[in-house]
Amino acid sequence: MASDTFQKGGSTPRYFYRQPTLKPTPMQNVCLQTKTALITGASTGVVFATGRQVLELGLSKLILAVRNEEKGKAASARLTSDLGLQRDTIEVWKLDLSVYESIVSFCRAGQEPPTPGYRGA
Repeated sequence: MASDTFQKGGSTPRYFYRQPTLKPTPMQNVCLQTKTALITGASTGVVFATGRQVLELGLSKLILAVRNEEKGKAASARLTSDLGLQRDTIEVWKLDLSVYESIVSFCRAGQEPPTPGYRGA
C-alpha cells in the first residue's frame, strides 16, 4: 500500500524528481534585527546554510555551538567575509553534547551577561 504522500502528490518517480528541482519560496517580511540565534553543529552542511539564511534576514547575533572549535571558527570567518558582517556578529562557543561537563559549562556561559568578543566556554 502506497503512503499518503505519494498518493496525494503523484507518483514516486515524480516525487524524487521534484526534490532537487523544487525551489522554495523566499521568506519575506521577516525581521530578525535585535534577535540572537543559537545553532548547534553549524560548521558545515544544511545547518551552516541555515546560519547563513538567518544572517541574511538581519539577525543581530549568531552563536555557533560546535564540538570542534577550529571548524567553528572557520565557518564563522567564512560567513563573516561572505556576508560582509562585523566580526562580533558571530560567536563560536564550544559544546560537545557527549561530554556532560561541556554541557554544564556551556549553560553557565549562557547565563552570564554578554561579554564583547566572548568566544565560548
